[in-house]
Amino acid sequence: MAKKSKQHNNPLTPFVLIGATWVVTKAAETVYQKATGKPAPVKGAENKNASRNVLWSLGLTAALALTEFAVMQILEDKKN
Repeated sequence: MAKKSKQHNNPLTPFVLIGATWVVTKAAETVYQKATGKPAPVKGAENKNASRNVLWSLGLTAALALTEFAVMQILEDKKN
């Protein structure tokens, strides 16, 4: 028999995730700006450096995934 996955019934979860995602994205953009002196890559903008765009996307995606994982763990721990 398959195990049922835990569902998060905390009504604040989506709002906390949206806020955390926004904060991490803004922080990453600020760090990128300070490190390179250029604004972070934006979807649809003309930028000929494809490798930099791919690395930016991968790094930001990893940071956001870790943020979501951390928020879910924190909310789950507080609920129990």
